[in-house]
Amino acid sequence: MGDWKLLRSYEYLGKQKGRQRWSAEFADQLYNLREDLGESKNLASSMPEKYASIKLAFNQWKATVVEPNPSFQIPHPDQLSTPLTSSLRGRRNEMKDTQNAAPLPELDAIVLDFDSKKFSARIHRDKTKDLVSKKVLKDGVFEIKIQAGATSPIVYVDRNVNTKKYSKIRYRMKVSSDAKVGTTRAVLRHSAWQGKDIRFPATADSQWHEYVIDCTQSPSWSQWTNQGRIGIALPVPMSGEALIELKTVSLLP
Repeated sequence: MGDWKLLRSYEYLGKQKGRQRWSAEFADQLYNLREDLGESKNLASSMPEKYASIKLAFNQWKATVVEPNPSFQIPHPDQLSTPLTSSLRGRRNEMKDTQNAAPLPELDAIVLDFDSKKFSARIHRDKTKDLVSKKVLKDGVFEIKIQAGATSPIVYVDRNVNTKKYSKIRYRMKVSSDAKVGTTRAVLRHSAWQGKDIRFPATADSQWHEYVIDCTQSPSWSQWTNQGRIGIALPVPMSGEALIELKTVSLLP
């Protein structure tokens, strides 16, 4: 609503009878994006009247849009236990009859899915957004151009993670640049922006590479909360411009 954002988080309960489940209890966070773009200060407690009005509007929207229409989907786990986008569901069904094909990840393992019509992730460009292009989504691939001197843009989602089930994160990335690029980071923030990322080198040769990062090397993994943020900080070229492409980002046991 305008400059205000209400973030509602539910605790992930795991699979029950073959379906993903989240608790009925939730935790709300309220942010003023005009004054706090990085969402570092939760105002739900300090501004009870504003929080009450925003929560009322949210509950009205939920009652009129979501609850009467169970097929209403968003591309990541939500309060109605609908963690699977229609595009990903279609790909999983197609794969059932395909022999020798690489298996798709478990549904709750999907961190970023770029095959969705509705892009659910967020991009944090910091103060050098003029050096970072707008995103392009094409055929399940996320594309963005980054110029030298930019602050590494972060592509991330707010979500809880089953850290007992998963210990690694897998990125499929292509970096096209005539210059060397800086390091990439697995973004692991256990509560809002609090946490410790893991750096890893990226290969800039215009070829697809798979990077598997051990998340347990970050202390954030053992401290994860339902206010966590997970994603990737993209590499920045030393000179010129780089084209960064990403495919589905997923978790591994």
